[in-house]
Amino acid sequence: MDALGGALVPDEVGASVDCMDGDNVDSGDDEVGCSAAGPPAAAPRKRPRPYKANPASTTSLPFGSIVKLYCKKAPWSYTAPWRKESQVACTGTGFLIQGRYIVTNAHVVHRHVSVIVRAPGRDGAPVKTAARVVSVAGPFDLALLTVADETFWENKELLSFSDSLPHLDSNVTAVGFPIGGDNVSVTRGVVSRIDVNAESLLRFQIDAAINPGNSGGPVFDKTFAVVGIASSHLKRATNIGYVIPAETVKLFLEQAVGQDGFRGVAKAWLSYTQSLESPWLRRRLKLPADQTGGIRIGAVEPLGPSFGKLEVDDVLLAIDGCPVARDGTVVLRGQERIAFQYCITRRPAGTTMEASVWRDGAVHDIKITTQAPLYIAPRHDGWDCNPSYFICGGLVFVPLTAPWAKAKKLGSLLDRYRGMIKTDGQQVVMLSKILAHDANFGYHHIGSHVLQSFNGTKPDNLAHLAKLVQHANEDAAETYEFLFHAQPPGLLPANTLSVGELVICLDRKECIQAQAEIFAQHFISAQFSRDVGVAMSPV
Repeated sequence: MDALGGALVPDEVGASVDCMDGDNVDSGDDEVGCSAAGPPAAAPRKRPRPYKANPASTTSLPFGSIVKLYCKKAPWSYTAPWRKESQVACTGTGFLIQGRYIVTNAHVVHRHVSVIVRAPGRDGAPVKTAARVVSVAGPFDLALLTVADETFWENKELLSFSDSLPHLDSNVTAVGFPIGGDNVSVTRGVVSRIDVNAESLLRFQIDAAINPGNSGGPVFDKTFAVVGIASSHLKRATNIGYVIPAETVKLFLEQAVGQDGFRGVAKAWLSYTQSLESPWLRRRLKLPADQTGGIRIGAVEPLGPSFGKLEVDDVLLAIDGCPVARDGTVVLRGQERIAFQYCITRRPAGTTMEASVWRDGAVHDIKITTQAPLYIAPRHDGWDCNPSYFICGGLVFVPLTAPWAKAKKLGSLLDRYRGMIKTDGQQVVMLSKILAHDANFGYHHIGSHVLQSFNGTKPDNLAHLAKLVQHANEDAAETYEFLFHAQPPGLLPANTLSVGELVICLDRKECIQAQAEIFAQHFISAQFSRDVGVAMSPV
């Protein structure tokens, strides 16, 4: 599934269109002719008349409240994390809501340097105005904007969100500014599926066409109430678009305009659960015959809010009184079911849930304060991860993150590092690449490997590695010795149990002498990123 990301446009947007040769612009004269010596005068040309609205074709769609966004971005480079990428431009869609805000997708304005809103002015003609980003929630893929110019809000209808989730097979209308033209576009379809996304947040699928540029646009039901925001579509598939429902948008808005701001996705930190469809497993857990539902808890993360409250082999029977079936689903509405995690993520992080579990022959009701996740491989650029690096002897080390893995086309590597951190500050340290120099001769072809140890010590994170190198310098060690997994784990065959070992050994003094030259060759201003420097500083 791909976020639409807005429609990429040339760097200059909105340039005027020149008339082609022979297409004259009407000067306003009623009669057009030539001199008496010339050919006969041409017949008078009638002025073009503006189109008149057909009352029978009008709709209640609030087109004046739907705006086009022009965004200039300067994203950070994860493969060369000491610099930013070239500035790029994209377009997207947003719409006006109560409180004088504009809501859109996070990926439309992420890493923005400028956001321009185009909306109808006083006379109905489109006017461009600068906007300010108020809040960006990467895990929700939602963002909130506002416009300071008071005249922008004059005669504008502010939209409200529906209080209900659309039903399967109900008609919906997606409105936005997708690629293929500059004017507003309307597509219609039906709700074809309701489920959860990778963050276990509610979403629904529609078969109306959603294309780049539609991102952030409203989706209306047949009564023209806003039921969601167009967000993404599935690659290599036809007519599979995903919509963020109104209830998720409301959850974001409550936090975005609140005092504490957006706090992330609520999680209980249950890293593994198991369905209980096997009668023999239910017997082993001593579940009585009248307990027909429930799922087995297989692992509880040690730093999470459930640790010390829930245990392995507990059977999760219900969340906030909502029964969990033996296949791990709960009732959504009527005969519709959805993954049980939805009962957790539908609330703000930091609020309390009640888990009913079967343990030692009895039901226990346990209150758990939910917490935003801290993934061992962070997922969202600008939210739980930012480009970070440490360079030693031309070896560029970075923490494993989803943006880095995507940039390196190593998405399969993330499958080996799922779940939450097990210790405070834990990171998987990666050798991203080697900046070639005589000091690291013989290793120039190596990259994208997991670091196991430096001079015999396993680093907890990138800052710890930098401290270990610092201590080696203070102790005047003769060499730097790095031990890696011999092959990126995500690239190993499924039946491979051992990854082997790869060693890089460098002369410490040569590395120190080469550092200034390496940095000059690649326009690098510092040996490590700011976050690593802060972590290394004494408290």
